[in-house]
Amino acid sequence: VVYSVSSSLGFATLENVFYVLEGGFAVGIMRGLFSVPGHAMYGAVMGFYMGKAKFSLERNPLLMRSLLYPILLHGDI
Repeated sequence: VVYSVSSSLGFATLENVFYVLEGGFAVGIMRGLFSVPGHAMYGAVMGFYMGKAKFSLERNPLLMRSLLYPILLHGDI
């Protein structure tokens, strides 16, 4: 979970830099308030299911959930 959250926060930081360069400081403030905690939550969900998959005999369904749930939460479908 820690690695997944760290990775998602790194991605959110890079994504926010691009949004600030394109949209300005006000966009950065709004994205900092909503995007960063959101990405941390998506990473925690992903890490949770990846951790469960590591110790489970049925890994594939759990690994699919580790991808599907954060995608649905993020709203990219």
